[in-house]
Amino acid sequence: MGLLKKFRKFVGGTRLEWPLPYREGLTFSDITVRDPFIVKDGKGGYIMAGTIYHYNFNDSYGTVIYKSDDLKVWKGPFTILKKSDLETEYADFWAPEIHYAEGKYRLLVTLSPKGGKRGTYMFTCDAPDGNYTDGVRLTPDGISCLDGTLAEQDGRYWCIYCKEYIECGDGEIRAVRLTPDLSGAEKQTDTLLFRASDNVYQTRIIQTSPEARLLCVF
Repeated sequence: MGLLKKFRKFVGGTRLEWPLPYREGLTFSDITVRDPFIVKDGKGGYIMAGTIYHYNFNDSYGTVIYKSDDLKVWKGPFTILKKSDLETEYADFWAPEIHYAEGKYRLLVTLSPKGGKRGTYMFTCDAPDGNYTDGVRLTPDGISCLDGTLAEQDGRYWCIYCKEYIECGDGEIRAVRLTPDLSGAEKQTDTLLFRASDNVYQTRIIQTSPEARLLCVF
C-alpha cells in the first residue's frame, strides 16, 4: 500500500459498508462523521448531517443524516441525497448543511462533477429529512470551491464559501448573492471577503430562521 493510501486509511477511519446499517441508541463515539452540522428539525428534535466516507476521500455515495431528541442519543443513518439518483455523476458529497429559507429546507453540499470543478450545490425539500431535489450550483463554474454555507442579510441570501488554496495559493473566503427566489446565484455578485493571510477575526451570530442559527467567524 502506497504512502498516500496509508494516510487516507488513517485519517478516514475504519472501512464503512454502504449503505450504512440503521442503528438506534448511538452516541457520538458510535458515529463516523466529518464536518458535522446540527440543526433543529422543527418538531423539537435535532438532525445532524455530515461527510460520510465509504473508505477514503473519494468514494462517498451520498448524504446522510442522524436524528436525536436530546443531542445525546442518536439513530440513523437516513439517506437524504443519493449519488445514484442524480443525473450528473458527482464525487465527494462533503460538508452538508441544512438551512430553512423562503419556506423550504435547503441542503448545501460540496460536490465534484465529473470533468468539472468542485463546488457548492444547493438542493431543496419540504422537510429537513426528506429526499432533496432540484440541485443547482451556487459557486462559479470556473474555480474550485468548497464548504459553502447560507447567510441572510437585509432580506437577501448569500452563499459564503471557500475558494481553495490549491488554485490561488492563499485561500479565500468569498460570497455570492442568490436570486430572490433562491433558484441560483446572481451573476456578477461574487465578492471577496478576506484571504487566509489577512489575519481577520470577528464572530457574528446570523439568525436565518427559528430552525437554524449560523455562527460565522470572519
